[in-house]
Order: sequence, then structure tokens, then C-alpha cells
Amino acid sequence: VWDLGCYGRDEHERTETYPRICALVNAVANQPNLKAYGHPHAADLKASLGELPPPRSPQNALPASPPLLSPRECLNERLAAARDALAKAGEPTVAAGKNAKVSIVIGTSHLIATRPKLADELAALVNQANEESLRGMPERKEGWHKTQTAEDIRVRCSYGDNGTHNNRVLHIALKDDKPVGCISSTYWTPWTEDGVGHWGMLAVDTKVQGEGVASALVAAATRRLSMVSAQVHIEYHHARGHKYSDRLKDWYEGKLGFECVAAQMSGNNTVLRVCRRKFSSEELSLGRRLRCQELVEELDAKVQLAAQDGASESSAPPRCCSTYSLLARFLQMKGPEVASSVGVAYQFDIYDVGSAGRFFADFRP
Repeated sequence: VWDLGCYGRDEHERTETYPRICALVNAVANQPNLKAYGHPHAADLKASLGELPPPRSPQNALPASPPLLSPRECLNERLAAARDALAKAGEPTVAAGKNAKVSIVIGTSHLIATRPKLADELAALVNQANEESLRGMPERKEGWHKTQTAEDIRVRCSYGDNGTHNNRVLHIALKDDKPVGCISSTYWTPWTEDGVGHWGMLAVDTKVQGEGVASALVAAATRRLSMVSAQVHIEYHHARGHKYSDRLKDWYEGKLGFECVAAQMSGNNTVLRVCRRKFSSEELSLGRRLRCQELVEELDAKVQLAAQDGASESSAPPRCCSTYSLLARFLQMKGPEVASSVGVAYQFDIYDVGSAGRFFADFRP
């Protein structure tokens, strides 16, 4: 009764609102060994806390909760907010740079499905580029570059399936419709703090190195990270006197403007260099505008798709509902078996659906 905030309320109101709890309280209070417990305890509380405010009147009642939006209304509201943010972002002070010879796309499962050989081609390209970069490197270690498989590339491309919700994506450089390089960019990583993005796995086909492919890839990754982050983090191995390694260091910490913030020996003659670069105000301005533009385009496409569906929301519930019904069926059949090993409850919020996309799954014993 105390936890529910009933203390100080009118007894009749309390009985009307919580009849079963009040019946339980009365039953407990009538136990012979507890008869003298309830009233002195209440008196002690009143003495220490004083009289509590009376129940809320219509004049000081809490405001009513806003009406729940339908999935389509939720999309329209978010689209309006995104358009407003885009208008406030203003025109960028610098233009997004492009390389006319190379196009940069973000890898997705659809791209892999439409180009069955792409995963194998990219895996071979990355492994060959890494092999060339380490050729002649003193005390080279196998763990410096993980050998990529076609499956690794497919998984990395699948990270790009979630539109503006993507954290890590794989940028792919195409020249004459053939893959010639790639780079990975990530908004949040376990080894960097909030506001510090990361790019890595930069690889360029050895046949086209020196033709601006790497610069185009870095520009694409940097442009994406500036949408959310304030600076970018990279790390690489350097061996003084190694031709390729020295050239890479001059490019990273010279032309690209990275500053080495930490270094540790990764061998007798090699150093792991950790570098960062803060985005300029112009880059941040462009990035924030591109982010708003990206959100508007994605939401506009979803609104148009919802309009094309035609069916009313009452007769056509969100697709996530059918997915959750399968999960609910699994809970009914297997829940008791897995509860002892899982032991927690989950709440799922489907971001684009609103209140209709909130589900609860209890795996507690």
C-alpha cells in the first residue's frame, strides 16, 4: 500500500481503486500476532513525514498523454522534423568532393546478390593489397592484417542494409563498374569514445594505385563520419626505412592531417601508431547537412512506400507484428526450457512503427 502511494488517501477511494490489495492488507492485519502492527506503523510514518498532499484535483492534474500515432502518422511526423532540421542546416560552406573516374557505393546484401562475384573479387583485392603493403616489412606479423574471405565481405556488406541506422559500413570503389578498392567506416567502436569515428581496412587494387582511388575512398569515409562524429581515429603499423610504410606515414600524417596521439612498439623495428584528426567547422557543417538530407530521403521513400501499400493500418498491421507472433509462439513452446540459461526480459522497440512496434519477451524463470 505504501509503495503504491496510498498512504494518506481516503480509505474509501483506496478500497475502490485497489480492492484486492486492500483485502489482502486487511487479512494480514487481522492476524492475531499482527493486530498491533499496522496502525502504529502508519502513525510513525505520519509523524515523520507529515500530512501528504491531497489527491490531485482536475485543476492540478497531470496533463493527458499525447494520442498514440499510427505508423504512417509517425513516419510523417519524423519526415516533417527532418525537413525542418535540413532547412535549419542551411547551405554548406564547402561542396562534397568527387572523383569523376571512381564511384563510391556502400556495400549491401542487395549489391552482393546482384553481383555474385563481388565478394570474391573484393576479398582477393584486399588480401593482395595487404600482402603488397607488408612485403619486405621487418618482423611482419600475421595478425596485422586478417585474411579476408568472401563470407567476411558478405557480412561486412550486410552492415549497410539499415539505411541511416547503420553503424559500420563498407565503402566500395568502382571504376568502369569493377571493384578497385574499399574502406570501412564506423560511427561508434568499443575502443573510441563518443564523437570519435573510425575508418580502416583501406585497400586499393595494386593495378590502380596512384590514381586517386585511396583519396576518393578516404574522402567518402570522412564525409560519412562527419555526419555524426567530431573527429576520426585510425591506426597503422610503421617501420622506419620501409619504403611503402614511410610513404603511408607521410600521407596519413602529412597530406591527410592526422596527428599521432599514441604509439607502441609492435616489434623490434615496427611501431603501432594511433592517429586522430578533428573535423573542421566546414566539414562538420557539410556533414550535418548531408545527414539531414539522408534522413529526409530515407523517410520520404518510406512514406511513399506506405502510401503505395493502400491497405488501411487496421487491416494491414506492421510486418513486425507477424515476426513478433513467431517469437511469442517460440516463448510458449520453448520459453521454460531456455529461461534458466537466459534469465532476462527483453523489450523490443521497432523504431519506424511507433507504439504498434513495442513488444515484450520474458525469458525469466
